[in-house]
Amino acid sequence: MKLYLIRHGETDQNKNEIIQGRGDFKLSVSGISQAQEAGKTLKTNNYIFTKAYSSPLSRAYDTLSLILKEMDLDLNIIIKNNLIERDFGELEGLKLTKDVRMRFIAEDARGFEKRDVLFKRVQNILNNIASESDARDSIIIVTHSHIIKPLLMMLDEKTYDYNTKLDNLGMAELAYENGEFKLISLYGGLKDGQIHNQR
Repeated sequence: MKLYLIRHGETDQNKNEIIQGRGDFKLSVSGISQAQEAGKTLKTNNYIFTKAYSSPLSRAYDTLSLILKEMDLDLNIIIKNNLIERDFGELEGLKLTKDVRMRFIAEDARGFEKRDVLFKRVQNILNNIASESDARDSIIIVTHSHIIKPLLMMLDEKTYDYNTKLDNLGMAELAYENGEFKLISLYGGLKDGQIHNQR
């Protein structure tokens, strides 16, 4: 089984370094273009997906819809609520200044989803997706930075942390076999017909 976790396209909040968290923001004009380009690139490189999952937030769902349209894949998009972005509590809506970054690292904010809770949620949702799939499936999952980064950290804690660069439309490729996930590669972007390898 292969799983491809992709970060959604750009929003105006991304561009302006505003913490979005669980706010439901639409893709920017650039984000729409990024998603379309990603779909074209995946098609050019002969990717085929058999199942499609999305976070409930529109920036993820719309990204996935645009990708599938460009790939000419008529798949039902399955929404999983546990693919939603991390809850940043009272930090949501703030500009990512140095002081806010320090509070972020210290998890010092009312309502902030703690690391152990987040890691357990990420592990549980991936296990859930794997359990309802079979070994022949190739699964596309469009979600958020703080779903993908904890996953990378769980699979390779020596290489990845919250400072790991993950662009909009960055993609993590996983294999699932014998009850275990393995990171195959991390791609920096999907554009210009090229899949840019970050690892």
